[in-house]
Amino acid sequence: MSARRGHIRYTAIAVTLIVILIAVAAASILLRFSSVAASLELDRHIMMYLEEKDRTETFPICLHSVSGPVMTERTIKCPILSDRLHLAMEALLLDETAEDLADGLISYIPEGTRLIGISVKNGYAFADFSRELSDAPEEAFEEIALTIKANTDAKHIRIMIEGTLLDSECEALD
Repeated sequence: MSARRGHIRYTAIAVTLIVILIAVAAASILLRFSSVAASLELDRHIMMYLEEKDRTETFPICLHSVSGPVMTERTIKCPILSDRLHLAMEALLLDETAEDLADGLISYIPEGTRLIGISVKNGYAFADFSRELSDAPEEAFEEIALTIKANTDAKHIRIMIEGTLLDSECEALD
């Protein structure tokens, strides 16, 4: 009978070793699969970037003519994963094109004005610009407000210069 117990003990040890071996093999397969999956995901993102890196998009912006503000469009190169409103404001800050000038359109936003940041939350748009905007005429702020309105559903537009909120709020036109 002791031979039978020894046989059962060796069988139990052998079964345990086989189960451990299967578990280790399964774990190594899972680890290998997850690293392959991560590599494939990285390759997919690289391909997406390469396909999108030269993408352009057209945005409505506001310029001025002799008769007042005019909505027009500008096409700019769009970096991947860029915010549409940010890109629209960057399009507004570009110098007038030859086509704009031929159509009698100008911008009152001072040359060199940079967008520091822009966000929209709960119906409010906050746009922060560099100090070049501080001496701009009222038409420049109208161009900014109408461009924001054309690219968001914000009802209230607050313009800041280097983090300082201007005194007045631009109500978005319906």
